[in-house]
Amino acid sequence: KLSNQIYNLLLYAYPARFRREYGPHMAQVFRDSLRQRLRRGGVMGVIGIWLLTFSDLLQTALAEHIWEVFHMPLAKLTRWSGPAAVLGGALWISAWFGGADDIRVLFSFVGPALLLTSLGLAGLYRQLPAHEGKPLFLGMALAGQLLFGAGALAIAIGDADWGWLLAMIGFLPMIIGSLGVGVLTLSARTLGWWRFSPIALGACYVGIAFTGSDAGPDRLQMIVGILVGVCWLLLGFGLWGGRDDTAGPAKVA
Repeated sequence: KLSNQIYNLLLYAYPARFRREYGPHMAQVFRDSLRQRLRRGGVMGVIGIWLLTFSDLLQTALAEHIWEVFHMPLAKLTRWSGPAAVLGGALWISAWFGGADDIRVLFSFVGPALLLTSLGLAGLYRQLPAHEGKPLFLGMALAGQLLFGAGALAIAIGDADWGWLLAMIGFLPMIIGSLGVGVLTLSARTLGWWRFSPIALGACYVGIAFTGSDAGPDRLQMIVGILVGVCWLLLGFGLWGGRDDTAGPAKVA
């Protein structure tokens, strides 16, 4: 009974649309599987099904949320990008305060933070005016963040080899894209007082790359890591403040 209650709570990790459509069926399948595993394998069978459940939850819930973002109406995307960037920035700061001594704890915060801030990037794309470099730089930044975020989550759950590979593949486009977006934001005077935050974010990403050591993050890298979170907070406030702006044809391009 307790396992069923916990599973029903875990279903809230999925988007509401997915939960309404598939939640009851998933809960029934889990109950049936749990009874079979308990009858055949006892406690070890229950532990095994929970390991499979958490693995499936991590993959499918993330995939469903990404689908929701890319099929979200533009007005709704703009409205939620600011709060998502603010929450992502707060997670970034928490990561460096709470996980500087344990790389798996650090990345367990960094992975979700990057996924949330990717929504912030999508909202920034909505607000930037048309420019030939906009799709390139926003695409690089977004792809880099998603790859790095996936790598961080892999490291957090113990798959260090694949995790570091994905993180390293994503880090360079994340830096280049963020710097390019920063230049476009400054030149377009988008986000008002907060328009310096994307270029500062890119600079902080560069700082993370050139600080730290093989033994792990040092104090300087910790400071730079916290500044990344601060930049995301400021960018989120800028997006939040401009959430009611009506985009003309130039902004939608």
